[in-house]
Formats: sequence, structure tokens, C-alpha cells
Amino acid sequence: MEKKTVIVTGASSGLGKAIALSLGQAGYFVVVHYNTGQEQAERVVASIRTSGGCGTSLQADIRNLQACRQLIETTTRETGRIDALVNSAGVKIDAPIETMRETDFDKVMDVNVKGVFNMCQSVVPIMFSQGAGAIVNLSSGVSAVGYPNMVNYVASKAAVNGMTRALAKELGPKGITVNAVAPGLVETPMTDGYDAARKQAYIERVPLKRLGTPEDIAAAVKWFLSEEAAFVNGQVLFVNGGLH
Repeated sequence: MEKKTVIVTGASSGLGKAIALSLGQAGYFVVVHYNTGQEQAERVVASIRTSGGCGTSLQADIRNLQACRQLIETTTRETGRIDALVNSAGVKIDAPIETMRETDFDKVMDVNVKGVFNMCQSVVPIMFSQGAGAIVNLSSGVSAVGYPNMVNYVASKAAVNGMTRALAKELGPKGITVNAVAPGLVETPMTDGYDAARKQAYIERVPLKRLGTPEDIAAAVKWFLSEEAAFVNGQVLFVNGGLH
């Protein structure tokens, strides 16, 4: 049986890294995408290979549509197919609205929203030709409830939810599922800046009384890509220990 190919964006660290490692262990050929973290991405590929999997690293600035198309073309040329896309690349630049810089608002929207759009638009022709495919977008729990000093990030993830539901209806007739995973607070480099008191206050609100792990999120992504989830489409799955 031909090995399935998955592209994981932002896979050099954080949630993307955990997802890439999990899918490598599950038997996928994993394209570990990065923008600037080449050495980290190559280490992820090495870890995948050490555990018996297969993969490669490819660079692209997903804010640029042509770069995304080149990433898809290179992957198709090297593997012959693309079965799944996981849009996990994201940035977060917090500030109160009265002091948030326009450039920081734009950067968050460009990566978190336009980047997802660019990758989806670039990959769907390949999935159309195959008659099947699966896309999983990384959202966030704050997309449903809001959070102060994160207007750009919250707006970007709410947009991801909307794109997920719209594309599920648009692409479903072509055999392509589109779903999203919305994590709660997870221990990643993105949350390293949170102080211990803030994390503890969050934990107290979570019924399971802990933060999420990257592996928790990777497991949800892997399920969306599995045969067991073949009839699941247009869903936003909140993985947050029961917070909401």
C-alpha cells in the first residue's frame, strides 16, 4: 500500500512538531514545513526517521501564495500525492487594542488567516485530482469565548473556524473533509511567556485540572485524519479539558 503524504505547516516546533511526530509514527510520509526554523525542522525529520517513519523538510513563507504553490508542487513531485494538510503554523502577538500596532495586527492575520487560505487554495487541485483528501486547521479555544488583549489572535482563529465550516461544504462533494482542532492552553513555546500564576489560575478553571499537552492536540488531529473520522466534516473540536 502506498504511504500517505501529509503536509504539516509550522512543524519545526510546538504543536506542529508534536503533530508531525505523531503522524510519522502513524505511518504517514510527513512534510515538515517551516519558514525560518530550518535546523529545528531537520531535527524533527530526524526524529521521525529514528522512530521508523519517513519525512522531509520544506521551507515556505505561507503568507505568500506563490510560495505555497511551490511547496505543493515540490511535495507532489517528490511523493506523487498529498493526502492530508494540517495547517498548524500560527503567530500570537498580544496587546491592548489601544496600543496594538497595525503591523502586529496584520502579521497575525496574514499568517493565521491568509496562510491557511493560501495553503488550502494551493492543495485542493491535487486533492480534486485524487478524489479525496483531508484538511485539519488549528484554531483556538479563545475563538469561541474571546479574551482581552488578544483581539487580533481571537479574530484570526474565529476566521479559521468560519473558513473550516465553509470549505467543508464547498469541498465535501469532492471527497475532501475539512475540520479544525481548537486547543485550550497548552504547554508550548507560544505559551512560555505566561507566568506561573496565570497558568495556575487557568488550571483551576479546567475540570481536568491541568494544561493540555502537545500530544493531546496531536491525537485529535490524527483522529480527524483517520478512517474512523471519514464521515466527520465541518467540525471544530475543542480540546481543553472541558473548560467550555
